[in-house]
Amino acid sequence: MLLECAFAIALMTIGLLLGLGLVRIAALAAFALIVVAAVAFVIFSVLAGDWSGWFGIGWRALATGLGAAVVSIPLLPYTPFFNKRK
Repeated sequence: MLLECAFAIALMTIGLLLGLGLVRIAALAAFALIVVAAVAFVIFSVLAGDWSGWFGIGWRALATGLGAAVVSIPLLPYTPFFNKRK
């Protein structure tokens, strides 16, 4: 219940920032939300016992990180991580 509330507050904050026209800050907040969600998913999966063994945990954690990177690709043009050469 607490996790859902935190997620809703984070999405509301991103929506508020977008509504105010603060796209760069909203993109960074969305990027941080994706990172926190991926970390929480990995921690909960390991603690719940869904993932076991070093190899099993390793490749699933790597796949989760790659998935988070793919999901965050549309945010890159709005963040300082994207090098805009003119």
